[in-house]
Amino acid sequence: MNLKKLFTRTHVGLIILLLTLSILSLLTFQNRGNIKRTNEIRLNSYGIASHLRKTSIDLTRYCRTYVLTGDSTWEDKYLKKLDVHYGNKPRPNGRIISFQDSLKKFDFTKEEFFLLEKASQNFNNLIAIEKVAMNATKGLFNDGSGNFTGKGTPDIAKAHSVLFDDRYYENKALIMNSIEEFYQVFKPRIQKSVQMYDTYNYWLIGIINALIFSIISISTISFFVIKNKIILQLDELKKTKIIADEKAKENRKLSVAVEQSANSIVLTDIKGNIEYTNPKFSKLTGYTASEILGKNQRILKSGTQPKAYYTKMWQTIKSGKTWKGEFHNKDIRGNLFWEQVTITAIKDDEGKIINYLGIKEDVTNRKRGEEELLKAKEKAEESNRLKTEFLNNMSHEIRTPMNGILGFSKMLLDSDVSEEKRTNFVNIIQNSGNQLLQIIDDILEISRLETNQVKVKEEEVCLNDTLLELFSIFDIKAKENKTPLYLKKSLSDKQSTIFTDKKKLNKVLSNLLENAIKFTDRGSIEFGYFLKNNRVELYIKDTGAGIDLEDQMLIFDRFSQTEKDLSKKAGGLGLGLSIAKENIELLGGEISVVSEKEKGATFFVSIPYNPIFKDDENDDSKYEYTILIAEDEEVNYLFLEIILIEEMKLNCNILHAKDGEEAVEICKNNPEIDIVFMDIKMPKMNGFDATEQIKKTLPKLPIVALTAYSTSEDKEKAIHVGFMDFISKPINNEALKSKIKLYLRQLKEIKSLKTL
Repeated sequence: MNLKKLFTRTHVGLIILLLTLSILSLLTFQNRGNIKRTNEIRLNSYGIASHLRKTSIDLTRYCRTYVLTGDSTWEDKYLKKLDVHYGNKPRPNGRIISFQDSLKKFDFTKEEFFLLEKASQNFNNLIAIEKVAMNATKGLFNDGSGNFTGKGTPDIAKAHSVLFDDRYYENKALIMNSIEEFYQVFKPRIQKSVQMYDTYNYWLIGIINALIFSIISISTISFFVIKNKIILQLDELKKTKIIADEKAKENRKLSVAVEQSANSIVLTDIKGNIEYTNPKFSKLTGYTASEILGKNQRILKSGTQPKAYYTKMWQTIKSGKTWKGEFHNKDIRGNLFWEQVTITAIKDDEGKIINYLGIKEDVTNRKRGEEELLKAKEKAEESNRLKTEFLNNMSHEIRTPMNGILGFSKMLLDSDVSEEKRTNFVNIIQNSGNQLLQIIDDILEISRLETNQVKVKEEEVCLNDTLLELFSIFDIKAKENKTPLYLKKSLSDKQSTIFTDKKKLNKVLSNLLENAIKFTDRGSIEFGYFLKNNRVELYIKDTGAGIDLEDQMLIFDRFSQTEKDLSKKAGGLGLGLSIAKENIELLGGEISVVSEKEKGATFFVSIPYNPIFKDDENDDSKYEYTILIAEDEEVNYLFLEIILIEEMKLNCNILHAKDGEEAVEICKNNPEIDIVFMDIKMPKMNGFDATEQIKKTLPKLPIVALTAYSTSEDKEKAIHVGFMDFISKPINNEALKSKIKLYLRQLKEIKSLKTL
């Protein structure tokens, strides 16, 4: 190609590239305008929803203040705010526009428009309620036609009732819920638009940069090509001789460089059969030159890379292009190694490919380092994420009780606060302080555990007493949550006395019981223990929210919380189960969980069984009596159990039924029962019906009624259905002991007659 043609083609190409660059630049500016408009729509739409929310909050505050104080200033503020909302008066920026007109200005979807309309409708419902309260304060009432023309005595109590009843709060919540739903629907849609424009802008800028680079490259290359062509034509004859002289010299240098190269160099034919290798190749692969010559390159394949990878490589080099990539190969001993490879086609004078030249660099150590760095990076990022989440959560958890302490402390300074409210404020401050103290204790505890500052202090511990203490504490909390709490013990007090760290065990069980009550809003909670493989298996079983299978191993990790929605409602730093796990491990035990989503969870705590009294055997066959206590209140059951075993020292096996149906089933499956103490008022089946069922199969079984009903009619009914006696609640200890002794003496006489 002569210089004239080369210059013309270069000039035309640059003009085309510049025109394309101009068009793309215009498109970029246009796209930026789209992004700006979309963001303005988003801000204005958020402003509409925010205006409705703030207006509702301000109107509630103005209305309540007016009702509480009677100051007409607040009524004026209320009416002015309402006029601004309905477009009757200008806003702070001078514009006069109603909320409904604002909605029509934007291209909302049907669902978004519906949610804002729904919020506006609930807003109007709230306005109607507030007008009733304000008019009642002035002595104006609805005349039946919707107008407040009826006059009477101001009814402040009614105004208070209207503004603070459930209906008012429900309408207020409906406004906020509709606005939140609007945000959840509108935000993804508008973000998708912004993301689309951003992506489009990204590609435009990328293409523009590529065009700029191409223009610069073409201009530079064209300059040097044209310059070289001119110089070449002038110096061609002079350089011919110099090139010929240097060629032989360069060939000698090239040969030495190839032989001494730190990289492997391989020359193959067009089928990949090896024709030459340098010494570095032999050192890396273990194959000598004589062993490898004539063999195909595939002898080095490890089989870890897909066939398509090699297919693409062959397509590239067969087209005459240079291929760069990595091979995962194996040496003569089967050891794997990585190579950074560049393969170039060698052509003859006619442009036909006659050989392939491969230059390979051993990058095995680099790859290993990269893998280790990647793992370390991922681990560091995960650790940083967890700690960041923990710190954010800790900040929230600390600020929450601090708000309560500071806020209500300030209210205590108000001399007009009633004594009742002052007492409530003090209780709130104390509860907030206790909550803050618990948070600080958890942080200090995890810090001590991390630095191995926590030591085990073993002592004699009676598991029965420890669990009973926990029951007495958490039964109150469970009753407040309307969740029955049950305690199961498997050993006598003597057998349950072991060596362990009571403080740590008590802390772990308290944490698990606290969680069970926190996340159980239906059903019941049961905790207790049993012996298994010379270990004490303590358990806390609830019927609460449950835990997903994939989260069951994560819940014991530090700084982690599963079920974020529930955790946000209940609070916490995500340290409780981690602290429990590490404390149990210090005791030589383990903690685990068995759970299913929405079907509750059972936490198991396993610790070594180190009994104080090793010669005491757990032999059920030595029991003299078998007694069934049918009682749905766990406290009442424990009271009877303590009287029978600890105070009367009876050698008996006690069975527990929590309702009438369970009592019938236990009697059916345990004919050896000697006596039944039956509560009258129980769930599922009451004591009267349960006794009638039992008497059908066991007519001679003694059954004693335990009930708060003490009328003569109740006693007659109890005797009629088959009760042998009637004990009224509250139970007198001495009277109960006396009656039990009488029953047991009669049982002994019956048993002695049976043996004759």
